Amino acid sequence: MSNRTKALFALLLALGCSVAYAASYNRVPGATFANADAACGNETGMTCWITDCLTDVCSVGGGSIQQMLVRNEGGTWVPSGMGATAAAAGTTSDTFTLDVGGDALVLSPQAGGLTVQRAAAGTVTLTSADDDATAALTVDPGGNAALTLGSASDTLVVPVTAGIALSGAESISNGTAGTITLGRDDAGVVSVICKDDDATAGCTYDAGGAAPIVVGSADVTTVTVTTDGTGNAELVLPDSSVGQDEVGGVLYKEAVFCGDLPNNTTNWASPATGYPSAPFYAATLTGNDLGYELAGTGCAAEDDTTEATADEIMFTGIAAKVHGLYCRVSGSGSNGVVFTIRSAAAGLTPAVTCTVATATTECAVATPTTTDIAANATWAVQAVSTEDLSAQDYWCSVTFSLQP
Repeated sequence: MSNRTKALFALLLALGCSVAYAASYNRVPGATFANADAACGNETGMTCWITDCLTDVCSVGGGSIQQMLVRNEGGTWVPSGMGATAAAAGTTSDTFTLDVGGDALVLSPQAGGLTVQRAAAGTVTLTSADDDATAALTVDPGGNAALTLGSASDTLVVPVTAGIALSGAESISNGTAGTITLGRDDAGVVSVICKDDDATAGCTYDAGGAAPIVVGSADVTTVTVTTDGTGNAELVLPDSSVGQDEVGGVLYKEAVFCGDLPNNTTNWASPATGYPSAPFYAATLTGNDLGYELAGTGCAAEDDTTEATADEIMFTGIAAKVHGLYCRVSGSGSNGVVFTIRSAAAGLTPAVTCTVATATTECAVATPTTTDIAANATWAVQAVSTEDLSAQDYWCSVTFSLQP
């Protein structure tokens, strides 16, 4: 080999070593993509590995590759394999921007920020993916830190059909005093349903502490409470929680139905004679007055085994709503007696019935609501016995309110 050839070979070898050293240059703490020229060189086609090494040159196992850049023909450093339109640029030691065709991922370590932006107006979508395109996505703030979505001026839209599962100390809050609004993007009813693993969860609404709970506002026209309509505790309120002012405008009345108990059959009692223009019954009697107390002389004529005979109209122009029934007997026999309020030869809906059990002498039932007894409709109380109780008497009081 000639001396000239040896010199040329040495020059090429030296240049190759220089390029190799630049290509494997390791990023030191505080370096940015803006100083890649100074760190790696500025030759077109130059490759630069930016790592988390603590020294200029890493030993084996001394760091991981954070980014690999290539200097393109335009003199711009781009991520390797991303093409000439992509650029990696940084302006300070605190910010790293990965720019791909105008869209960008911006890391701001000191500010604690991560921004994903697009070059044109529109929606930025973050999608998780794996080899079968069904990857779950977990966003965890770490430890016990709070997870915040949006800011005070933002709207959170959750277009899901399977619901939002909350665990731990479940809550939905706006973070400050104010209003939380549940809405839908089309016309209809917004429903809040409480469910658990057997679909029978109860719901509790509590303002917390001694704060009041307000339902509705001044522009609400109707508040409807819907239940299954059975039982006498469909809407439960604390004792003495509703005053006369809230219930005002209700006209309560009482009617007396009485007679002799039936002999192993059914009979019906009409309202006491003279109702509503005369006294229901007299505690003290004079002359030929009839008594409408239990076993009174007036009651003896009020029962009949034919319902149509016992039926009487109490109000010709006003409907009434029944609220309760109280009955007393002089004796209930061995099987007891069942009493039911009737109107127009039919029971009310729901039925208003009470039973005087064996060895007792009275019964009572209250009902939250029934269908109205129409104006000009007949009234009666039905008594049913399964033994001969004709020597015994009964007296019932029906409580109702007029519906003018």
